Amino acid sequence: MPRCESCNKRWRLKQTIVKTSAIDVDLGMNCPYCDELQFLDAKSLKRNKVWIFFPLIMLIVYGLLNLWMSLPFWSFILYLLLIVVIFIVFYPRSITVTNAKPLQS
Repeated sequence: MPRCESCNKRWRLKQTIVKTSAIDVDLGMNCPYCDELQFLDAKSLKRNKVWIFFPLIMLIVYGLLNLWMSLPFWSFILYLLLIVVIFIVFYPRSITVTNAKPLQS
C-alpha cells in the first residue's frame, strides 16, 4: 500500500484503488490524511502499464483454454472473479507515491 511521504501514513485499500484509478499523472492526487499532493513514482508508472494489460492477457489465456477443453460458462465467471481478486490483492501493493512530480520520458 502506498505511504504518504509527508505524513508517513499508509493508505487503506479502498483509498488506494479509488485515488489511483482516477489519477491524472500530471496533476497527482491528495493524501487522504494530510491533503498533501502526491504523485505516482516512476516505478509505479511502469507497473501500471503492466496492470492495464493483465485482465486482457488473462482473458486471452482463458479463451485458449476454452478452445482446448470446452469449459462451461460458470468456469468463466469463476475465472473473472479470480482476476478481480488478484487485482485487488496485488495492485495496491505495487503502488508507491512521492511528493515530487516524476520526470516524463
